[in-house]
Amino acid sequence: MFCKLLITLVVLVVTSLPILASDTPPVVLWSSDIMFYAYPNGIDYDNDGDPLLGTQASFSIAWDRRWIFIETSQGQVEAHDMDTGERIWTAESGGRVLGSDQEYVYVSPNPQNIDALSIETGLVSWQSSIEIPDDVSGIPLIEGSLTSHQDTISVPFNFDGQRHIVDILKGTGEVLGWVPDAFFLRWGIDASIFGRSDELIGIQPSDVWQRTLSDVDAYPVNCTWGLVYQEGEDRATLSGIDLIDGTTLWTQNLGQHINSILCNRYEQSQNTAFSDSGLTITNYGQVYVITDPGVGSNFVLHAISIDTGGILWSVDNLETWLGENEYLPGYRFLGSSSDLVLFSHDGLTEAYSAADHSSLWQNAEIVLARYYGQTGNILIGEIETDSATREFVALDALTGNVLWASSLSAEEQLSLNVVGDYVVINDDGLTSFMNPDTGAVLLQLPLGDSPGYWQVGSQTFLVLSHSGENQGTFTVLSGPRSE
Repeated sequence: MFCKLLITLVVLVVTSLPILASDTPPVVLWSSDIMFYAYPNGIDYDNDGDPLLGTQASFSIAWDRRWIFIETSQGQVEAHDMDTGERIWTAESGGRVLGSDQEYVYVSPNPQNIDALSIETGLVSWQSSIEIPDDVSGIPLIEGSLTSHQDTISVPFNFDGQRHIVDILKGTGEVLGWVPDAFFLRWGIDASIFGRSDELIGIQPSDVWQRTLSDVDAYPVNCTWGLVYQEGEDRATLSGIDLIDGTTLWTQNLGQHINSILCNRYEQSQNTAFSDSGLTITNYGQVYVITDPGVGSNFVLHAISIDTGGILWSVDNLETWLGENEYLPGYRFLGSSSDLVLFSHDGLTEAYSAADHSSLWQNAEIVLARYYGQTGNILIGEIETDSATREFVALDALTGNVLWASSLSAEEQLSLNVVGDYVVINDDGLTSFMNPDTGAVLLQLPLGDSPGYWQVGSQTFLVLSHSGENQGTFTVLSGPRSE
């Protein structure tokens, strides 16, 4: 028996399962300590005084397909081989690692200076000294990671709670300008988008665009394919925005107040494309929008085409929260994958086609409360329960049959993720990697509370966790993909 994570496993469907790559446990390639930064403005702490991971906490690390760049606990910046951990170089310039691209690793020895190191040698290629504008007050603090474009880099700063973006020219370090009171919405090799109360700003390799939103309460949403936002006095209009020039691609008036906008969640499947700059996510063609018809009525879910803004299908009786643990009964929207949408309703779980909302299957034996993701043809979810245990299940994505279920104490601090070919459960600091076909625990590692997972190659992923004051730990693992 495993000493920490006690899983009561019930295999509900007995079949002759083929031996898949997920029968093989992940292999720990190497690990190291790195610097961890928690920002003084807005960071929350748990009962033990440790910073909670979120948008205002940052690990001093960057990577590409070959190498990992880290700031060690001694403040040195090093490059290591992704697979072996072999140290490639140690830079003369130390400081916080902000990011990397195909040419440079960006390091900040202090908040007003950035050194661009050669990605091949670690030598300083150019530097930028950032002068703080006279009308900006407060102590400068780089917040999060920078984003790199073809000719510029954009760096987020925080001045006593006020966020600003500074744009810097590569090669010379010249500061091109400031975008005050802004926040990142989307960043990538094609374009970075910043937002503020009444404006969107786009920076991409050949141009910079700005557009004023028609409503100061507009609600921009970062999707993998671009941006959508709601606007208008009735907050019922949805618009799609071109990332390259900021023009409106389409507009859809839904006739009801928009409650929330949900980008179609993606699975990191074997069809996922990779590029030299990291992981590139494929999109699946739609965004989900929930509207509110008014007091006492069920919310409505619309599937909107990202190409045209047209309504593909709608569900007009979503489960609706009324307040103080009261709900208007209806369909509970659990989530989506590339080709199906999951709901629980009327004492069962049902999958529909994401394309046309036709029913694919029903399972009247379970009612899912949460959906965590998909690996191969297996869906991972959690059953609705009133007991002192949490019930996790694996469903066949094609039939809805339950493959296995596991019970864990609800008193423990639990988190579940689908990472590559594995179901990963963190139970009070101990992380278990499980076979998604059978639920068998393949490997357990003490990776700390609330670790984060990043797929960095077709078979390689990183695990980052906070391990002490100003210190984090990362672990590089390799696991074969399902065939």
